[in-house]
Amino acid sequence: MKVFLRCSSLRLPHKRETQVKKNSAHGLTMELRRHVFMSHGWVRLWPPDWKWACGADNTHPIGEMGVLENIQRSTVDPNACNLMMNHAGAKYVARLHFDHEGFCDQICDLLSRHYGQSVQEIAELDIP
Repeated sequence: MKVFLRCSSLRLPHKRETQVKKNSAHGLTMELRRHVFMSHGWVRLWPPDWKWACGADNTHPIGEMGVLENIQRSTVDPNACNLMMNHAGAKYVARLHFDHEGFCDQICDLLSRHYGQSVQEIAELDIP
């Protein structure tokens, strides 16, 4: 059995509507969760895909849950970093791999100033 989809009816993740804001200090900005560079190919990177690492029982968090504890740049790939967050006494990690060169550095610098904040609050940050 063949299934055909009309292309006009598909909503691809990278085509999501973005809300660009005018910020006097940085020019145009948008929320981290909606930023056009928060993708790898066709795959959106936000919210992160959390994987249980250690600690209490795995609660399988989905979306913008938990508190950011650390971010670490990859030593192998300059466009990748690893996030660590705490949720319900367990630690979770997620890997972000960006297509846009240099955006990983920007995200690592930004997120390193927001340790201890909820992942949801971080997602609402406006970035250039």
